[in-house]
Amino acid sequence: MNRKGRQYYKPTSSDKGRCIHTNLSEEEQVMEAIRSITGRGHNAEVKRRSDGSLAVYEVEKRISIG
Repeated sequence: MNRKGRQYYKPTSSDKGRCIHTNLSEEEQVMEAIRSITGRGHNAEVKRRSDGSLAVYEVEKRISIG
């Protein structure tokens, strides 16, 4: 997780039900990652990288005061 509270979505083979299959198109991989992140109750951000690919970030917001 970086300092802005964002976390790269890096599925591993041990992540049951969260693994992104390599035979899916980029759009399908992005939607699967978004559904997985939002299914856990967190927010997802999608950004375009400098090479043109898409990156999905998992964003956790915590209330620190209030």
